[in-house]
Amino acid sequence: MKWYAFFVAISCIARSVTAGGNIVEEFLRHLEPVKIEGPFNINLNEEQISIQGSVDTLVINGLSDFIVNRWFVDAANSKIEFDLSLAKLVSTGHYTIDGVLINFFPLKGSGNFNIKVKDVRLTGHIQIEGNGRNGISVQEIVLDTRFGELTSQLDNIGEQSDLDTMNEILGVVLVDLFYQHEKLIKTVLCESIKSDINRYLVANSIAHSLILGTVFPLEQDIPKPEQRIIRDISGVVDKLFSNIRINATEGGWDPIRLPSDSAVFSITLFGATANGQVSVSNARLGGFSTIHRTGPCTLEVVALQNKAEAVVFVGGNDIELGVDIKWGFSIFNTNLQIEMIVRHVDLMISVMVNTETFEVTLQELLLNEIGTVKITIGGIPGGGSDVISQRLSLISNLVKDSLIYAFQEALRPSVEELVTGPALSSFLAENLKF
Repeated sequence: MKWYAFFVAISCIARSVTAGGNIVEEFLRHLEPVKIEGPFNINLNEEQISIQGSVDTLVINGLSDFIVNRWFVDAANSKIEFDLSLAKLVSTGHYTIDGVLINFFPLKGSGNFNIKVKDVRLTGHIQIEGNGRNGISVQEIVLDTRFGELTSQLDNIGEQSDLDTMNEILGVVLVDLFYQHEKLIKTVLCESIKSDINRYLVANSIAHSLILGTVFPLEQDIPKPEQRIIRDISGVVDKLFSNIRINATEGGWDPIRLPSDSAVFSITLFGATANGQVSVSNARLGGFSTIHRTGPCTLEVVALQNKAEAVVFVGGNDIELGVDIKWGFSIFNTNLQIEMIVRHVDLMISVMVNTETFEVTLQELLLNEIGTVKITIGGIPGGGSDVISQRLSLISNLVKDSLIYAFQEALRPSVEELVTGPALSSFLAENLKF
């Protein structure tokens, strides 16, 4: 029986029985480690990585560190809202692969692997429905996932001198692939969990009443007016980002065209001075049509102070920054086309909202991570554009973590202009009720 077959029943018991203590942790400790039979064939042909091979003897540890942040049973609407945390998940096993990483590092070998995912957060809801004589079943599971860090370690892969570098870049690529295929991964995961929970419920009728809170009813605390009230606004944020994606696509402002500029310069060599000019055109910033929520979003209301703080996790895929540069002097001129694509970005944005005027101010902007970087340069005199582009992409991926703060500060003016503008205030006035 799979570990998550116990997910609903055990969590309800732990939240319902006041003397339950660490029931969840004690129970799940007996379910570790989780062993998944293999082998699983791998056939990936993405721009960041191209590999074929297999994985087997897959073992997952870390479930016993499961913490219930919130578990609310809404019996009237047959719905369970949850917020769970895992400090760390560790996956180990054996691999055999053959391929290439970011068009540079050969990936060929066979050995053990270790993948660690830290600070895992799972939020969402479970919709329950009656199904006649069998009692109840899970109709739908909606899941949001978020994690803080992913690291990978593959033994015996490539040259020993490149091993640390390759594993570091591979960890970034794995995060890229998750975000690229996030919707499919969540759909498959939710359907698998739903199927196993329903099989468990058919065989354990006592779990029916526990789930709906009829054996141990749960009382929801009603906060006093002076207290802070925390609300889940993930649905509102999804609606906002959906509007942005539609407007970006239909309105033709993805990418956003940035102003052109030019300047003159002079060079003096051996007593002779030559005047030249440099101009920037076709500057663009794209990726707005891929904006989406990457984690649970909350609104903390302080009723007596007429203010509320909203915390939103937002991301985008294939963020593009491009520019054409022309420079030269006299008869010597060069036209360069530079394009940088970041496979994904993940931001945390905190704003303060006046609950009477809906005026918004930016409190905090944090760029949590950026994905793999691809740089393309065209127009280099004498050729060599492809080689230089490949080398710059490699260097950028090796030092990208050092560039996060610079990217964050470059994004800040655009984000601040967006969140403090009248469009967001109008949207919040229509969709938030305090």
